[in-house]
Amino acid sequence: METSTSLYQLVEMGVRLLSRIDAKLTRLTKANIVPSEEDVSEKDGKVCPRCGQYKPFSAFNKKTHSVDGYQNYCRDCIHEYQKVYRNNKKQ
Repeated sequence: METSTSLYQLVEMGVRLLSRIDAKLTRLTKANIVPSEEDVSEKDGKVCPRCGQYKPFSAFNKKTHSVDGYQNYCRDCIHEYQKVYRNNKKQ
């Protein structure tokens, strides 16, 4: 016995999937993980998730694969992380 899915059922499945994706993207945007288009185009900086400070883009290293073209963490936080990592590695 072969099960067939009607076009209506496929459309309903697609709508449910899209609504879940939209809800997830909305949560990530509100958590400042994914910057909104307004954040990327109108502001001259962003919030570093590690230190929580708003900093200009000049405080971030470039990253071509990210949405805004900059790394997630500011240079200061990356420097601190690297110092701790090196100290822990020596021990």
